Amino acid sequence: MKNLIYLLIIFSISCAQQTALTGGNKDTLAPKIISNKSIPSSGEIKFSGKEIKLVFDENITYQKSSTSFLSNPPIGEHVLKTEKNILKIIPEKELLKNTTYSLIFTNSIADLNEKNKIADLRFSFSTGSILDTIIAKGLVKNSFDETVSANYMVVLKSIREDSTNYISLTNEAGEFFFDHLKPGEYTLLAWEDLNENSQFDTLDEPYGFLLDPIKTQDSCCKEIIKTFTPIKPLEIEKMELNDYGNISIVFNQIVDTLNIKSLDSSFIKTVVLKTNEASFWPSDSNTNYQLIIEAPFYKFKDTVVVRKSNSKNAERKLVYQKKSMKELFSSNSLELVFNQKIVAVDTSLLILQTDSNSLKYNYEINQNILSIKPEKLNGSFNLSVYPNGVSGLYNKKTDTSKVYFNILSESNLGALTLNINNSECENYIIQILFQNNVIHEMYSSKKEHLQSLTKVYPGEYQIRIINDLDQNKKWSCGDIKKQTQPEEVIYLDKKITVKKNWEEYVQWNI
Repeated sequence: MKNLIYLLIIFSISCAQQTALTGGNKDTLAPKIISNKSIPSSGEIKFSGKEIKLVFDENITYQKSSTSFLSNPPIGEHVLKTEKNILKIIPEKELLKNTTYSLIFTNSIADLNEKNKIADLRFSFSTGSILDTIIAKGLVKNSFDETVSANYMVVLKSIREDSTNYISLTNEAGEFFFDHLKPGEYTLLAWEDLNENSQFDTLDEPYGFLLDPIKTQDSCCKEIIKTFTPIKPLEIEKMELNDYGNISIVFNQIVDTLNIKSLDSSFIKTVVLKTNEASFWPSDSNTNYQLIIEAPFYKFKDTVVVRKSNSKNAERKLVYQKKSMKELFSSNSLELVFNQKIVAVDTSLLILQTDSNSLKYNYEINQNILSIKPEKLNGSFNLSVYPNGVSGLYNKKTDTSKVYFNILSESNLGALTLNINNSECENYIIQILFQNNVIHEMYSSKKEHLQSLTKVYPGEYQIRIINDLDQNKKWSCGDIKKQTQPEEVIYLDKKITVKKNWEEYVQWNI
């Protein structure tokens, strides 16, 4: 009986379910610094060592970048190396006396195996008898659209040449933070370090600054720095005269107004833009043009020659697409955008109908755009375009097309009345935005602006104003050399909703 029990025990062990060995739960924690083993320890005063040794609770790796390690004040040239769970910083020169140092590591220290990063490690000590504790913090955001300016360098620069300067980096929310500051007065500058040299040294880098110094006698502030992209010299990046007679000119930045004159032809053109590309149609069909191009705001003037390239594809077709740009107001017409300049329309070959009944209409040609306006101002329509109904500069439309479109009645549209009292500025630009894009703009030279807009598409809109201090009717950025700030952009603190068959009234006191 005893032997039988032993056999049953052995059998039950041998039949037990077998599973693979695991290494336990995955490590998801970032390394932690062990302050009392580090040299100096965190917050230590009267430190006089030649090297700094930070000790962690596990083996680490250091990922170097232009912003992986910041020191306030700067320790200058140094050697930084890791040995298992230790990170050593060896300055080439002796540390400053009676100075509080703050070492900042941003997403650069991780554990060796799982690469769990320490998001923001700050370690401080003092070579004197006092550990400075003053804090300053704030926010960096774009002055025009109010988006946050992430990963910007921020510098507190002492107005005394013999005093300490400090540097920080904004996080993803555009926030910056300085700690362990000396009391004093500082200028504040932020910039996007595009060339990663940690220096504000180019007009291509977006930046912002405060006009007045800040005082750091006590922990203070939530300073807001508004950034902007400096005005660069206007340059032409690309020009093209395509097979259909369209001239396009691409600039290195957004341009608002161009004056274009041809030296060897008859046309003079003013082009109003909202992008960095001008596109227009000459009144003839030359293969090259010599143009004088002026952009008044940028004080730009140049004479250029644009030539038609030798295209391998000699076949041309007249094609179109419906204009589909989002606008604030409902249109009373259908707009067809062609790939050639339109020179003629045969109305007997363009038939407009609604419910199978033919309708009269008016049409208008504007370069390469054909507008069809029904005499009946609302409803569902279809336009039949038969062969040879539309003639372009180079050839005629040879196929048959049907275009369906709707014109909304006023009962399906809304109205918007704006009553703006701007006590800050007498000259300002009013912009209405849909999904962050400007779809309508007005200019006011009165402190009180009252205007009603009708036939507005239902939807949700934003409103902002630009205080036009220089009265150039566009937003102007700042200049650190001239010590001027960008023109103020103010957003209405809520979105407005336009409903069909309803008037939305907005009272805005600024």
